[in-house]
Amino acid sequence: MTTLYLVRHGQTEFNVQKRVQGMADSALTPKGIADAKALGQGFKTKNIHFDAAFASDLTRAVDTAHFVLSGLDEPIPVTTLMGLREENYGKFEGQLANDFSLATMGIANFHDALANSRNNVGPDGRCSF
Repeated sequence: MTTLYLVRHGQTEFNVQKRVQGMADSALTPKGIADAKALGQGFKTKNIHFDAAFASDLTRAVDTAHFVLSGLDEPIPVTTLMGLREENYGKFEGQLANDFSLATMGIANFHDALANSRNNVGPDGRCSF
C-alpha cells in the first residue's frame, strides 16, 4: 500500500507579516525551520520512511522539504515541480492582505474570502479562488 504525506511549507516571513503569498517567495522564519525539523524527527521516531519527496520549486517549499528530510537516516532527494506552486494572486502578491481586501475586492478579510469562495475568478482574471 502506498501512503502519501502532504506537508505545508513552514512559517514564512510573509506569513508573519500577513502578506499575500502565492507565487511570491518568502524565506522561512526560525519557527518555520524548527517546525520542519521537528516534523522530520517525528517521522523518524515513528520509523516512517520515504521512497520519494516532491515540493514546488519555490524556496519555502524546497527548504521545508530539506529540513523535514534532514532528520531522517536515509537521504532522499527532493524533486521540484513547478505544478505544485500555490495560486498566483497577481498584483496582490506581497501586499498586506487586509490593507487591500475591502477596498479592492469588497471583502473584509482576504483569507476568509479564499476559504469560502473557491469558484470565483481571482485577481486580474488569474487562478480561481
